[in-house]
Amino acid sequence: MSIAKNQNTFAKRQREMDKKMKAEAKRARRIAAKDAPPVVYDTEPEDDEASVADDDASNEDPIDAVDS
Repeated sequence: MSIAKNQNTFAKRQREMDKKMKAEAKRARRIAAKDAPPVVYDTEPEDDEASVADDDASNEDPIDAVDS
């Protein structure tokens, strides 16, 4: 009489290895993010030449704008 083998052993081991690899990748990302310079977002709008030109055009008399 032989003892039955557990057929789920390989699948379980594969899941465990996948979890370890994922955890290691996450740890590496966190370390890399900690070492990277901080990202600075500029909250003030920049003065664009186009926006200044649009403002000048909107202040003109509509009739003068058609003649040009």
